[in-house]
Amino acid sequence: MKTLATFLLFTNIYCQAQSDILVDNRDGKVYRTVQIGKQVWMAENLPFIDSFTEAVCYGNDYNFCNRYGALYTWKSAMSACPSGWHLPSKPEFDELFKFFWGNKRTLYRTLISGGSSGFEALAAGYVNDYGFRGYHFYGIEQGGFYWSSSTKPSIAEARCVSFSRLKRVMVTRLKKRWLASVRCIRD
Repeated sequence: MKTLATFLLFTNIYCQAQSDILVDNRDGKVYRTVQIGKQVWMAENLPFIDSFTEAVCYGNDYNFCNRYGALYTWKSAMSACPSGWHLPSKPEFDELFKFFWGNKRTLYRTLISGGSSGFEALAAGYVNDYGFRGYHFYGIEQGGFYWSSSTKPSIAEARCVSFSRLKRVMVTRLKKRWLASVRCIRD
């Protein structure tokens, strides 16, 4: 009986995720969105780059932006989301994670591309050194790092969805000059 109740609870939670679309008025791109609990998230990484944005495609290859989105500095990530959307805060990520309560491996299976949540997290990699030495790209298909708007004096907090052999969701901090993915949440 306990197993049946647990199954019904999980079935109810996963059925509450609803999909929709967002049209970015800056470039007309259409994005999939998903409602998870009371939050509405983009269901794909943001690939928007213009002349004012410090962002690149992985390996400087635009084909990667089509699949994985762009990688942004924290400063650019703060203003990268379309109108009516924003970079999520640490508490907003916490709410997402609490909705699918469970251990780090359960969250991994739920939030990854093809998982039951519709969030569709991708292992888009990151850039860990930005400046005069050029871009140093790491981690494509190994880890997905998502900026949050929460910050400390010298660093910005980012949520990390790890796709390594550990297969778990981890919280980490990244230096603001590094580049990571952006996933927007509705205002």
